[in-house]
Amino acid sequence: MSGGATPLASIPLRDGTELQIASDGVRNGSKVIELAKIQDARRVSPSPETIALRVAGMGLLEYEPERDGDGTIALEALYQLRPDLRPVGFGGQPGVPAYPGSPLIPGMPPSLPLPPGYPQYPQAPGFPALPGYAEARALAERRARGLLTPFPRRFGETMAAIFQLFSSKFRIWFLLSLFLAPIAGILDGGANYLLFSRILLVNESSAALSPSSCVLPAYHVEAGPGLIRDIVALVVLFGLSLLATALQTAVLSVAARDVMLDRTVSVKGSYREGLRRWGPTLRASFLVGSAYYLVLLPAGISYVALYLAASGTNLCVETNSTNAVLSLGCLGSLFFVAGVALAILFAVRLGFAPYLAATHEVSARDAIAQSWQITRGHFWRAFGVILLTGVMVWLILQVASAFPPILTVFVATPLVYIFTVPFISLTYITLLYDLLLRHDGYMALTQETKVQTSTPTAPAPPSR
Repeated sequence: MSGGATPLASIPLRDGTELQIASDGVRNGSKVIELAKIQDARRVSPSPETIALRVAGMGLLEYEPERDGDGTIALEALYQLRPDLRPVGFGGQPGVPAYPGSPLIPGMPPSLPLPPGYPQYPQAPGFPALPGYAEARALAERRARGLLTPFPRRFGETMAAIFQLFSSKFRIWFLLSLFLAPIAGILDGGANYLLFSRILLVNESSAALSPSSCVLPAYHVEAGPGLIRDIVALVVLFGLSLLATALQTAVLSVAARDVMLDRTVSVKGSYREGLRRWGPTLRASFLVGSAYYLVLLPAGISYVALYLAASGTNLCVETNSTNAVLSLGCLGSLFFVAGVALAILFAVRLGFAPYLAATHEVSARDAIAQSWQITRGHFWRAFGVILLTGVMVWLILQVASAFPPILTVFVATPLVYIFTVPFISLTYITLLYDLLLRHDGYMALTQETKVQTSTPTAPAPPSR
C-alpha cells in the first residue's frame, strides 16, 4: 500500500484491481475508505462470492474477489481492526461471538491494537445470529417470490422478480388499473390523434419520393379557427392526462410497494393511500417531465423550422432554400442527439422521483434529490431494465396503434394500458427498492416502512 500502513490482507478482484485492508483504511485503486466511516461489512452473495461495505456518504460498495474464500480473508482482517463490525457467528459457532483471540488467517496476530488516537469501538449489541436452516429456506422462498430481501439483485434477478410479482398478483393489478388506466389511455390516444392527424398534416399525393424526383413531401399546418380549437383541446388533454397518470402512478406504486414487502394489498387501501400521495406525485411528475422535455426543446424548435422550410423543396436544385433546409437538418440532428442523451440521463436519474413521492413521506423536491442520489453508480443497470421493459411495452402499443383511429383511441389503447401500466409501475418500484437497499441498507428500509411480513424475515444487517 503505497504511502500507507502495511496491509493486513490484499486480495485480487475480478475487475483487475486489489482490495487492501490496513490500519489506516481500506483501499481499492485510488479510492481510500476511512475505517471510522464503515457502518457495516459482510458477505452478500456466496456465488460468485461478493462482499459489501456500507460507508457513510458513499452508500453500499460491493467487491467480487477473484478467488473463492478471499472475501472471508478480507472481512476477517477488517473485523480485526473494527471488532464492532463483526456479526455474531462469523468465524465461530452460530450464535457465539468470534473474538479476535482465535484468528482465521494463518500468521495474523490474535489481536491488533487500533492506531493511536483512533476511537475505541465497544462491541455493538443486538447483532442478529446467522440464520438457521429454516430461516435460510424462508429467505430463499421470499427471494424466489420477488419479495424484498437483505441482498441486492442482479440484472437477471431483477427482471425475474418483476415478472414474478406481476404474474402472482395479476388480479390485483387488473382491478387497480381497470378504472384509471383506460382513462389515461383514451387521453393519450386522443392527444396523439389530434397532434399527428389534425394539426400536423402531410399531403398524401406527395408523401413519398420517387427515384426520378427530389421534391420533398408537402407539409402544412391546419389553418383557420379549427387550428386554435385543436390546440386548446390538445393542451386540455395533456393536462388531464398528467392528472390521471399521476394518480395511477401513486395508486399502483403503493400497491407494488406493499406486494414487494409482503403486505396485504387491497384495492380500497391502495386508492386511499394513492389519493393521499397524489399531490406530491403530481408535482414530482411535472418537474421530472419538464426537465425531460426541456432538453428536447431545441431539437423540437429546429425540426419545426425544418418542417416549415422543407415542404415541397427540390433537393436536386441548389438554391438558398435548399442550403437552408440542409443546414436546419444538420442543426436539428445535433440538438436531437444531445437532447436524447440528456433525456435518457434524466429519465433514469430522476425517473424514480414520482415513485418515491408516492411511497415515502417526502416532498417532490426531496424525491428528485433522492432519486438522483440513489442512482449514482447504478445508471447502466437501471437503464438496462427500464429499456428492456419499455421496449416490450412499446411493441404492444404498436400493435394497438395498427387499428383504425376510433378503435385505437377508445378500445385498443385503453385495453393495452390496463396490462402495461401496472407492469411499468412494478418495474420502477422493484428497481427503486433495490437501489434503496444498496444505498440505505435492509434495516433502514424495514424500520422506515414498518414491514409486516407473513413469512420469517432474514437477518437484517445494521444500517448504522
